[in-house]
Amino acid sequence: MAYSTQVDVEDAAGGAKRLVELADWDRDGMADVDRIAAAITKADALIDSYASKRFHVPFNPPTTIITEHSATLAKIILARRRGQLTQDEHDEWESIAGTDEKKPGWLLLLSRGVVTPGGDPLPIAHGTMQTDVVETHMPGDRDAARDKLVGFW
Repeated sequence: MAYSTQVDVEDAAGGAKRLVELADWDRDGMADVDRIAAAITKADALIDSYASKRFHVPFNPPTTIITEHSATLAKIILARRRGQLTQDEHDEWESIAGTDEKKPGWLLLLSRGVVTPGGDPLPIAHGTMQTDVVETHMPGDRDAARDKLVGFW
């Protein structure tokens, strides 16, 4: 299931006219559905690559913020492919996917657990985690005391 739809990408682009500018590769005056779907798939894969460090992916159903970011990233991917990336779109990309340590993007913050995707996402269950408490002392062990450890340091 894709996180966003063509309608979401159209909204992110600012309307049908801008979407046609970005996705009409066959020059028939209509946005190419397959180009938009490919951009959404790429955007969703990018989101999943960051989110999978902390959450089960794909998000089903996607939260509002995931849908919005998917649509925005898909729009930017289309603009990059057409060579029509505006400064505002570049800034949007940096705010979502930027990797600058001084000003990390939302996806990097998501992967670090600083922000959440909203809703009630399931965390990843790590196979290396132990759920049982394990006793580590042996019967007859005595507590260490400072006076008993004289000479050990």
